[in-house]
Amino acid sequence: MQKANKLHNFLSHFSRFLLYCGVVTLPLFVLGFTRDWHNFPKGILLGAIVLSVAFLWLLDITITKEMYLRKTLLDTPFLVFLVLLLISSLVSVNKLISFSGLPEHYVFHFFGVLFLYGWFWFCVQYINKISQWKLLATLFLSSIVGVSILYITKWLPSGILNTIASDSISLAVLCAVVGVIGWGLVLQRKNNYVMQIVGLLVGLSSYIVLLRLDFTVAWVMFCLGMGLLLVLGITLLAETRMSVLTLIFFLFLVSLLFIFFGAPTHLKDKVPLDISLGAAASWQITSSAFFDNIKTFLIGSGPGTFLYDFSKYRTASFNANQFIWLERFHTPYNTVFAILSETGILGFLAFFVIILLSVGSMFSGWLKTRPSVWGEAKQFLLHKDTELIRFEVFVFVVAWLTLSVAMFFLYFNFTLWWVWWTLLGIIIVGLYTMVPGLVKEKALMLKVSPQYALFLSFTMVFVLTIILVVSVLDARVYLAEVHYSKAIKENSSDRIERELHLALGLRPEYAPYKVALAKLYLQNARVESQNATPNADKIADFISLAVKEARESAQESPNSIVNWETLAVMYINARPLAPDANTWAIDALERSLSLEPSNAILEWRLADTYRFANQLDKAEEGYKKAIALKPDYAKAYIDLALLYESQNKLTEAINTYAPIYPAIENNVEALFNLGRLFYNRGEDQDFDKAKQLFERVISIEPNYSNALFSLGLIAERNGQTEAAKGYFSKALELNPDNQELKDRLKKL
Repeated sequence: MQKANKLHNFLSHFSRFLLYCGVVTLPLFVLGFTRDWHNFPKGILLGAIVLSVAFLWLLDITITKEMYLRKTLLDTPFLVFLVLLLISSLVSVNKLISFSGLPEHYVFHFFGVLFLYGWFWFCVQYINKISQWKLLATLFLSSIVGVSILYITKWLPSGILNTIASDSISLAVLCAVVGVIGWGLVLQRKNNYVMQIVGLLVGLSSYIVLLRLDFTVAWVMFCLGMGLLLVLGITLLAETRMSVLTLIFFLFLVSLLFIFFGAPTHLKDKVPLDISLGAAASWQITSSAFFDNIKTFLIGSGPGTFLYDFSKYRTASFNANQFIWLERFHTPYNTVFAILSETGILGFLAFFVIILLSVGSMFSGWLKTRPSVWGEAKQFLLHKDTELIRFEVFVFVVAWLTLSVAMFFLYFNFTLWWVWWTLLGIIIVGLYTMVPGLVKEKALMLKVSPQYALFLSFTMVFVLTIILVVSVLDARVYLAEVHYSKAIKENSSDRIERELHLALGLRPEYAPYKVALAKLYLQNARVESQNATPNADKIADFISLAVKEARESAQESPNSIVNWETLAVMYINARPLAPDANTWAIDALERSLSLEPSNAILEWRLADTYRFANQLDKAEEGYKKAIALKPDYAKAYIDLALLYESQNKLTEAINTYAPIYPAIENNVEALFNLGRLFYNRGEDQDFDKAKQLFERVISIEPNYSNALFSLGLIAERNGQTEAAKGYFSKALELNPDNQELKDRLKKL
């Protein structure tokens, strides 16, 4: 029995040590071997820590035959939320993304939430003393100080802006929230020196980061947190440093000014522009997805699948934005919209209940520890032989509330979610030390009969097997992403293909890798076709391989617009080799449009395939649909004009250009085609209009030989022999083997 107790103590200490290591390393951990240097590696590290602690916990139960649990009010709603996430993931439009997320972008996903909840749960289980609580809080704050210092000093590898995320706004919001904790710890009169020093470092370093980044959202969060901190300090005035309280009030007022006017320009860093979906567009897509059908209303489209909602429900007005109309967004404006659209009303309500119960627990803790009833609570503390940490705990409460509000202004990446759960764990453990009954402790003695021993052994082996399988899968996913990242950085086609095959060897069913391979084969076919002596068989082989990979990717991920669009492009390029390729392209484009109906490019491509099939009425209708979706889409206008020209409808073709003339005034191809239409129609003043257009082309591109030749024809027609000779001679210099030019010059 004594040996089992020693082993129990060792396993508990080692599990706690892993949690301490995690709280220090996770904010600082980055790896530069994959596309996502921040969220993806951090997620794998968190999974490794949680699985390791889970294994040690089960090993402890097996050895001691005793299960010790600390239950909170949040356990049941968390489990309900996880069950709803599981159901939503099982019926998701993309199960792979819903369960495991994306390696290149952080999206809300089932296993990510499971590991975050596991982190929270184990923190509650193993952090059960004031000294342990203070160590966990100090290590957490110290890691954020490290994050801030690394950003301020730029002691980071090239290409890494910070250790939190590839964008800067996440770092700013994190510093705004954690900075509140720092100033709150300094505010307390009777805090120990270590906590005060750490708090001061956190407060100062975070504020410097805020000044250098100067995001309005971050200032709003900081201002909100400082306002709540003022309320806390005034309420607990006897425990507050008046000088620091005055400083906090000053920072609160300065933050208000920065919200409206911004920080001083000379203090700001130049950070890359991060393009994200706006609030109005996000709400339009979220509400459309939410009310589309009973399934999406109840359980959403699936965790992490906002990209699919974006494609399906984005409106044609999105095409009017010249900067982002070609973009597809994986995430909405904020976290709340993501939860609502991806998990439906049930998931949203379950998460809302978690927040309500969390706030309720904090409020209950506040009521039970406020000065008027502190005598009763003090007796409990004396009985527990502990010390007062009320002020520190409610400083963390202020930070957690501020971060929860930030969900309405920002889409949380991995680190922000981890901080949210970590703060909640620190708060629950801290409140437990002061409020009896908030966390219920329960010990279960397991039977020691041979049958139970065998059952425990089988359970242990089963769980260990699951942990090993998950670990192997994580390792394969990570290594596959490493190879894919190498592939997109290579210049050699052979090396790119080798790395992609290595990635597919580790993840053979992962459609994006197949799409990348299909695009590589298509590029190889184009390069071969541009050779002086192209090999037709080689080109055919490349296109055949491209079609094969694209078709497999579409079959493996049938709801992905990217896969169907890629397949359509491959079929279009295969038309010279396969008589039915154009029909297949039409089918693929129609499937693409069913997934993204407001895409003007897809409508234009579909019209082009109909034109290739000589279905001119459908082609005309398709070009007009593309124009209706994007009224300034020059390519659709130009091809519609070419369609009319092929039908000898020159007036209709000329009129087609009228709405977009301002947009094509520097487009030499469009200007030349319009000039050619005027020349071929030959009505009153048409030749003068054609001449003006050709001259405009030459002013933009002096060596445009077709425009030079056309100007020569007009000059010859007008009897301007010398001018015609000049145009033809310059065109001949550009095309020395053109016999027609030689004949015309000889005739002149």
